[in-house]
Amino acid sequence: MRARKAFLEALQSAWRRQARPEQLAPAGTWSTWIFCGGRGAGKTRSGAEWVHERVATGSARYIHLIAPTAADVRDVMLEGPAGILSPSVTPAHVRPIYQPSLRKVVWPNGAQALLFSSDEPDRLRGPQADTVWMDELCAMRTAQDVLDNAMFGLRLGKDPRCLITTTPRPIKPFKALLAREGQDVVVTRSSSYRNRENLAPQFFAQIVAKYEGTRLAKQEIEAELLTDVPGALWHLQRIEELRASRAPQPFERVVVAIDPAVTFGPDADETGIVVVGLAGDGHAYVLDDLSGRYPPSEWAQRAIQAYRIYHADRIVGEVNNGGALVEHTLRSVDPGIPFKAVHASRGKLTRAEPVSALYEQGRVHHVGIFGPLEDQLTSYDGSRTGGSPDRLDALCWGVHELMLGDPAGGFIKTQSLLAPVDTGSPTRAPLERPTDVRGIFAIAAGGIGPEPDALGIVYFAYSYVGTPLVVLDWDLQEIDAGTLDRWYAEARTQYLGLLSSIRPALPDGVIGIEPSGIGGVLFEYGYLRGHGVAALTREKLLGMTIPQRAVAASAYINSGRVQITRAAHEKLLDFKGVLRNHFLHQVAAFGVEQQPAEAGVLLAAFADGVLEAFADPRIRGLRT
Repeated sequence: MRARKAFLEALQSAWRRQARPEQLAPAGTWSTWIFCGGRGAGKTRSGAEWVHERVATGSARYIHLIAPTAADVRDVMLEGPAGILSPSVTPAHVRPIYQPSLRKVVWPNGAQALLFSSDEPDRLRGPQADTVWMDELCAMRTAQDVLDNAMFGLRLGKDPRCLITTTPRPIKPFKALLAREGQDVVVTRSSSYRNRENLAPQFFAQIVAKYEGTRLAKQEIEAELLTDVPGALWHLQRIEELRASRAPQPFERVVVAIDPAVTFGPDADETGIVVVGLAGDGHAYVLDDLSGRYPPSEWAQRAIQAYRIYHADRIVGEVNNGGALVEHTLRSVDPGIPFKAVHASRGKLTRAEPVSALYEQGRVHHVGIFGPLEDQLTSYDGSRTGGSPDRLDALCWGVHELMLGDPAGGFIKTQSLLAPVDTGSPTRAPLERPTDVRGIFAIAAGGIGPEPDALGIVYFAYSYVGTPLVVLDWDLQEIDAGTLDRWYAEARTQYLGLLSSIRPALPDGVIGIEPSGIGGVLFEYGYLRGHGVAALTREKLLGMTIPQRAVAASAYINSGRVQITRAAHEKLLDFKGVLRNHFLHQVAAFGVEQQPAEAGVLLAAFADGVLEAFADPRIRGLRT
């Protein structure tokens, strides 16, 4: 008991040892208090004590508690050993009640705190407050939005105040706050060493000793605001200028890039996992940084989860050290995952320089704030000193794949689907919908490639004069037994809308379906319910794989005998949260390096339709 009492007294004295804002500036002259502290400096306890003090004095009735994630609010600010609900911080008779279902904390005197995470900054727009406590502002991806919305809501009472407890990082909104020091902002600075007596001896013997004297220690332990390293390839000011608050849509491609660590343990390198998207404007957007120290099975799971969440096209990974083990580890989690191996044939500096040049050109943007990644970027000068910048490596692989590597695709050139504007003109454009055609037909495919629950359909017009084959329209939906009747009805309505007193190419049927695998199920379902379907029966076609069909179809497509209408070319569809022209995306993305599992349902339907049409000698012999 005596030891516990001494421990509690030591903890409580930590708050009193910090430089309180009243000691730095007269009461009433400041509205925001920033506590810059290293790891274990007492930031959380100071925040909890400050909130309790304002509640006890009646200054706080409506409080907002904000952290990077909802879990951080619960696990650190509330239930952590130095949080608001901790017995070492708050006596039982004045301890508030946590109501997790309402995202609220209520004190016995009626004061209440609402809980927010930086993942949802817009939730701060409505509620008002007289007290705001933000923890780890510099770790929030949406720091500027959170800060703006929190300050707009800080408008109740006679003395509204905000406390920001954070380990400092040189992000724009934080530096703007520091620039107001001595005006309406007061700043407390404290290193981990100042709270040493309340921290485990092993923390200083092992962790601090390992990083002492490094740039990371200056930031994470001594709470110093770092500046760019002289000669660094990236500059924080440029990253800030290019930072985006939201990702644009649609993306042309998205990749998950991995720089795997060879070993695992507290002293091992991190595994870099970075998600990058390429937008229609030709700019790359860094969407997430999931890097960390993981055993192989865990980094593989995290990379595959990111692949699914961000609807990526493939995972790219460096294989110099791990060799085939990288792909093997990923496929042990998901055998069908699209993977491309990349090899570091040149030095790290040589790979990094062209990527940093893209930043200087204003063509790479960070969607949110990625502190550890940006720390690596702005401290890398190409020297061999320090640890391996694995997050930087993963970023470079992702950007290189999207912007500096060979163009995606290889079999089918989408430019070939466009028609010359004038005779002999190099300018090409999609066709207007033709009216004088020989027939119209549709091909459907389902259960293929990375979307096994997807159903795609492509509508064609064919003629014996002019352009032999035209893509009129396309559609992509999820396969759901409850919606198949609706889907078939929509497909038939679309078909009849396209059909104008001309017979379809496939006799007695509207939709051609390959009768194998899930296609057989779709065909039988549509046939028994009278939805108008026909089975593709040519043995040569059915004996080919999807890649083989795409290669065969590309001969007709790239020679200009297949073109696309403006409606199909400009169509954007939100499928599973991704807004893009999925037809053109699948056609362009299918290249020499693609695996059969990466072929999408629209590509399969398109290739089948081309080969079905050009099986007719009269069509096959025509040229545009």
